Amino acid sequence: MKKSLTSLVDPDREWANAIGTAFVAFGSIEDTTVLCLRELPSEPIWRFARKLKLTPRINLLLELLEPHKQPECLKLVEALKQIRELAQTRNLLAHNPLILQTHDDGYGNRVFGAALTAIRKEGEIVTLSEAKEFAITCDRMAFELVGASINAFKALGLITYV
Repeated sequence: MKKSLTSLVDPDREWANAIGTAFVAFGSIEDTTVLCLRELPSEPIWRFARKLKLTPRINLLLELLEPHKQPECLKLVEALKQIRELAQTRNLLAHNPLILQTHDDGYGNRVFGAALTAIRKEGEIVTLSEAKEFAITCDRMAFELVGASINAFKALGLITYV
């Protein structure tokens, strides 16, 4: 194996697998939010709205769903709110380095190992176990978002079958 920074901080590729899973899931989430913006509004705003970053796009979808009280629409709203929270960690993973350092392992022990460390927020880190849990949650939420959006589209009469 060639020497590289990645082989030093992630020799078993566990970080790569966790982050990769999260980013594949967020790719689906991004696509589903654009699809929702194409299907939900009565006016064709999706060409503009698809250029928004994820959180403003989710906020716009929440506004568009506000008048709809069908259970299927409320489930879509809940999924979008959960994903909006996940986006903060996604941004932390996307824009900060994985480095070797001494950090708290979450159980009160100081350990030396790889952790993703926020550049702009001192002391904010993501451990491997947190990254793995995040990846699992993202994968589940991407799946739930697709189902919730299809069910909301059906409830609103935008599609008749899948």
